Amino acid sequence: MRITIPEALHPDFSDDLSQALDTTLIRAKVSYDPATGLPSDDHAINSIIEDITGQSSASVTAEGFILCNYPQNIIQAQALDMALARIGQPVSCALMVESTKKPQNRENRALIRYYRTQNKLVLIDETDNISQLCRNIRRVYEKRRSSDSQNEH
Repeated sequence: MRITIPEALHPDFSDDLSQALDTTLIRAKVSYDPATGLPSDDHAINSIIEDITGQSSASVTAEGFILCNYPQNIIQAQALDMALARIGQPVSCALMVESTKKPQNRENRALIRYYRTQNKLVLIDETDNISQLCRNIRRVYEKRRSSDSQNEH
C-alpha cells in the first residue's frame, strides 16, 4: 500500500499508522531550489523518490509507504502522481481529515475532489481509532485493486 497524508495530523498518528500497517514512513521535507532559494516542488518530489528508491527500497517496494504532509495542493499531487508512476509506485490512497471543527481551505477541498475522482480518497474522522482506519484503508485499497484488474481485462 502506498498512502499519502497531505495534512498534518497529531504527531503520533503517522507513526502509529505506519506500525499498524507495517509500512515505511516517509516524511516530506521542504526543499529549496539552490538557484533561487525558494521552496521547490521538484526538489521535494526528487527527495521523496530518493527515499522510496534509496537504501531500503526492497522493503518500501514490497510493503509500501506512508508519505506524510505531502502533497499540499493539486499541482504537487499531479507532479507526485507522475513521478511515482514513472517508478511503478503509484499512490494507493490519500487520507484526509473530514472535520466540522476546522474550516477546510480551498487547497484541501481541491485535494479531496482530486483523490475522490481517482477513488483513492479515505476520509477520516478525528475520532477514528487506528484499527478502524486500517480497515477503511484496506477496503479502499482492495476496491481499487479489483477495479484496476477489471480495467486490464
